[in-house]
Amino acid sequence: PAFWFWPNVDAGSDGTSKGIRVFREHTPSARIHFFRNMQPEDFLRLIYNCRCLAGNSSVGIREGSFLGVPVVAANAGGVPEIVADGVDGFLCRPGCVADYVRHLESVLDRPALRESVIQAARSKVEARFTLERVAEDFKRVVADVLPPAGPGAGAA
Repeated sequence: PAFWFWPNVDAGSDGTSKGIRVFREHTPSARIHFFRNMQPEDFLRLIYNCRCLAGNSSVGIREGSFLGVPVVAANAGGVPEIVADGVDGFLCRPGCVADYVRHLESVLDRPALRESVIQAARSKVEARFTLERVAEDFKRVVADVLPPAGPGAGAA
């Protein structure tokens, strides 16, 4: 079966949500399950047991990569910063079904390619997304955006 998650409610999600509704109404299938949300523990179990993740959830991409699940995603937004096409995942032209089909077939039908992608993705995630690294990146962003805190900073 396939599991399809509705997008987060943020800028640009209306079009995606509309597309899901249209697809669901015109393509009834017992093999596709739609979810608006899921408990984090259940999400991890689901990702861990997937053969592949198709989608642009940055959390799904990072967690899938760590758990050994190959990723096929659109070459859009921040995804190209996480996925190197053909190295640790696959990037598709946004909206190009043929790209998704080609990459999904490759990763599911070619065990050596699948294993190579899994190993590269896990290595990247282990190096780039440690707690220490994420905390340092966050501190750097905060320092770039906010003025240094002084006496009475933040008082209303």
